[in-house]
Amino acid sequence: MYQEEIKTDTSVKEVLEHIVPNCVTGFIYGALVESFASEHSSRMMAMQAATDSAKDMLQQLSIEYNRVRQSAITQQITEIIGGAKAQKKK
Repeated sequence: MYQEEIKTDTSVKEVLEHIVPNCVTGFIYGALVESFASEHSSRMMAMQAATDSAKDMLQQLSIEYNRVRQSAITQQITEIIGGAKAQKKK
């Protein structure tokens, strides 16, 4: 196996002085991106929960509306039948 020694003009200290700040900046940037993504994920989950809750509420209100409407229709039919019976008795 052939290996060649690479010679550089810079010292290890100079290389580290350049790499370490970039590495720290990268870690900080990664933490900020992760925080941003986490915040948006939390908002999305909250919005999904609110949407699901609104759908459930809409379904319950629709059922209640149909009950009230059916009750009103039944009452009207009963009144019509009662009026028709009263007319027949005359």
